[in-house]
Amino acid sequence: MTDVSKPGKYTLQVVLADPANNVSVKSNVIVVTVVDPAPEKQNPSAFYPPFILTVRLDRDLDAGLEFPMLICQVNISDRALILDNYTFTNEFRVLDSRGMPVPFTERAKKGQEHSQSHNHENPGADISHSWKVGPHDNLCGIESLDQVWDLSKPGRYSVQIVRYDYPDRTPGQKMEEMPLVRSNTVHLTVSP
Repeated sequence: MTDVSKPGKYTLQVVLADPANNVSVKSNVIVVTVVDPAPEKQNPSAFYPPFILTVRLDRDLDAGLEFPMLICQVNISDRALILDNYTFTNEFRVLDSRGMPVPFTERAKKGQEHSQSHNHENPGADISHSWKVGPHDNLCGIESLDQVWDLSKPGRYSVQIVRYDYPDRTPGQKMEEMPLVRSNTVHLTVSP
């Protein structure tokens, strides 16, 4: 067993040998932060992001969209937050039934230059995509999955959004130092 009782960041991964062919099979990598148990040394916002993300496939939202995804950010804090309603493509985890990332459509590949113009490093900074969301309120929007990801092949897909807790980012703090906020996972089936 490994001792992870000391404060710090730990990277964890499980590696097992496939008994059929003795090839190593690796799990995904997760990062765990262990904090000093002294209450005065803890920063609660570092472990409890002030908003949650929910996603839902809802074909009733817009009859013209094949896979309309309702994305909501809910402010669960007691303070107003500036939330960015622009969901970056790199925040989506769209996987096929084998757990492999789904490729972009040709249209989305051509539009990547436009997407790159939005500031990935500082979500919430672009006032055209930012909204002040009061305590316990939500900010929702619709993204049509088939406009960006190639869902033309029959099969089962899963969709999740993972973004950093950018409202709590302090000046000079790197985005990757912020805790992650993960939505629920939605599964959808594409018929032949």
